[in-house]
Formats: sequence, structure tokens, C-alpha cells
Amino acid sequence: MRRFSLYIGILLGFTIAFLFASIWKNDFDWGWWIGMMMGGTIGCLIIDLLTKRWSQNK
Repeated sequence: MRRFSLYIGILLGFTIAFLFASIWKNDFDWGWWIGMMMGGTIGCLIIDLLTKRWSQNK
């Protein structure tokens, strides 16, 4: 459950940042949003792998 909530939190954070930036610039750049979602997904997977390794070493 912890991994799922971390993943959702990262993606929601990127979505909120995208909406604020889009409203500020008056331009919705969907390519940038998709890039942020992909980056958030990859980042969450890396964090998950690192925390899984650290918890196994203890």
C-alpha cells in the first residue's frame, strides 16, 4: 500500500504543478505533462527499488 500511495502522490504533485504552470502561461502543453508523468513513474520505480534494497539490508 505504501508504494501505491507514493506513486499516486508523485503523479498528483506533477499534475497539480502542470495545471498551475499551464494556467500561469495560458497554454496547455500536453507533451510536457506526459513527460512529467513518465518521469514521475520512473522516479517512483527507482525510489521503490532503493527502499526495497535498504529494507532488505537491515
